Amino acid sequence: MKKSIYSLLAALALAASMLFGIPGGAGATPEAPATYEAAVDDVSIKGWPTGCQSEGAIGHGWRVKCNRSNGGSWHAVVVCQPWGVDDTYQRFGQWRTSGWSTAYCSPQSSAINGFMVQRSS
Repeated sequence: MKKSIYSLLAALALAASMLFGIPGGAGATPEAPATYEAAVDDVSIKGWPTGCQSEGAIGHGWRVKCNRSNGGSWHAVVVCQPWGVDDTYQRFGQWRTSGWSTAYCSPQSSAINGFMVQRSS
């Protein structure tokens, strides 16, 4: 039963991040900058974090960070496995626009994998 609840929560979180993180096509398209240099300096046209890295955290967790938010944000997700059990569950770090987002497993669990979720706003 717990696995079903965690799976449902993970699916809802992923759906919400995709729903709010992917820009829609219904709005007006902004005018393109006149030069390449203007496009590089204008972070409003990027919206997604860049220069990101992801790694296992000391202990039972996972951490992620990006060098530039460009108006977007990110958070860590760690996949945990309780000791002596085949089921897994996920824990989520805080949404960040700078610095590390870290997610930890519960006691008596091990971090078996992790990843980053990004959104453009």
